Amino acid sequence: MKKFLIFFPILFIFLTLFATAQESCIYYFYGISCPHCANVAPFLDKLKLEYPNINIIKFETYQNISNQNLLDTYFESYNLPKTSRGVPIIFISDNYLVGDTPIISGLESLILKNPNAKCPPTKSNSISTIEIILAVLAIIALIYFFFKKKFKTS
Repeated sequence: MKKFLIFFPILFIFLTLFATAQESCIYYFYGISCPHCANVAPFLDKLKLEYPNINIIKFETYQNISNQNLLDTYFESYNLPKTSRGVPIIFISDNYLVGDTPIISGLESLILKNPNAKCPPTKSNSISTIEIILAVLAIIALIYFFFKKKFKTS
């Protein structure tokens, strides 16, 4: 039973890391009726077929105020100049591309440079849930081994 208690958290950690490391996360902000966004949409569909390990999360900003607020958070976190703010925009890892031409010409190279990109961070979500879980599990393991050693020597 004790071996299982040690083995299970370790197995969980490795499976969690393996599952999250196999997919690139891309945030795509767009607007309904935006002509530049309409140019990007088929390109993203093609990329998804060529690179099945990418996860493109789409946020419509013209009709969804929550998505617009999220986009504003990313604008601030990435220090985009006010003159460069708009849609379509892609965030991948610590990079961004604004406009249809930069996205179409530059996104594939960013995917290749960041094959296991985590979801783009903001100031508010710079520590992921998985990182918190792993830290808690590591602390639990350290406490377990500390007390196990202490009681064994008594």
